Amino acid sequence: MTNNIEIDKILEDELGKRTRELTAIRATVDSILSDNSSSYYKNIQVKMAFVLLYSHWEAYIWNASVHYMDYIRQNCPFIDDLSQELQRALFKIYMDQTYINPPTKNNHRPGSPGELLTDFSKKSVFSEIQNFKESRIGGKSKHHYDKIIPPMNMSFDSFQKIKKNLGLRDVFGEELEKNAKKGLNETHDQILAKHRVNLENLLKHRNSIAHGSTINIFEVTKDPGETKEEIEKKIESKIKSSVDEYGECHDSIVLFLTTYKDAIINSCDNSLYKKQS
Repeated sequence: MTNNIEIDKILEDELGKRTRELTAIRATVDSILSDNSSSYYKNIQVKMAFVLLYSHWEAYIWNASVHYMDYIRQNCPFIDDLSQELQRALFKIYMDQTYINPPTKNNHRPGSPGELLTDFSKKSVFSEIQNFKESRIGGKSKHHYDKIIPPMNMSFDSFQKIKKNLGLRDVFGEELEKNAKKGLNETHDQILAKHRVNLENLLKHRNSIAHGSTINIFEVTKDPGETKEEIEKKIESKIKSSVDEYGECHDSIVLFLTTYKDAIINSCDNSLYKKQS
């Protein structure tokens, strides 16, 4: 992709498909409270919802980031013309591959993982930096997006790391404006703190469900002497709290997906990936 319209369409189309499915999942989860089906089936629905919500979250952030890097590579191929954040991320990859156990012709890496090779002292650091800055995004950088966009559990912190590597900034102007109209004077940091909790809760549920640790998300402790009706009330309360928690996670994810797309488009439109004079 070489123009802003193309990357905008790609990101919008994918986000549209994902948000449509997420909207349907949210409606299904919300309907649980008025559904007469057993808690067994409600448990399955909520567990599936958490896993699907997370899968859309991780996949979109990864895909959008790769599209953004491809766009940059085609529109600003020379590393010295990139923003400081991108140069820093790419330079770390370059140095790791050049000096920290680079692969040999036989695909073997000498020394132990992370061991600094002895020929480092034989080369000029300044010369190496200059060679790097004059090179193009390709070779040692092009096929190593996973170093900039690490394939890991998409926690709040890992998401923030990706944004930092790509030089992207939070775009919460719309949410701040809506909150101000409601009389909520939330700061940018307060908004982030609120969403951090929701993202960490989502990752916790996804991991426990995907790894088989959580069998029944509505499980409650049965105290001695409790009647069947009292236990059922506990389960109903747990169902409601789980539905509410899913709703909060859903709202955070949809917001973060949208603002991440907006941040990428904003960077492309205003050439923020380039070195600022």
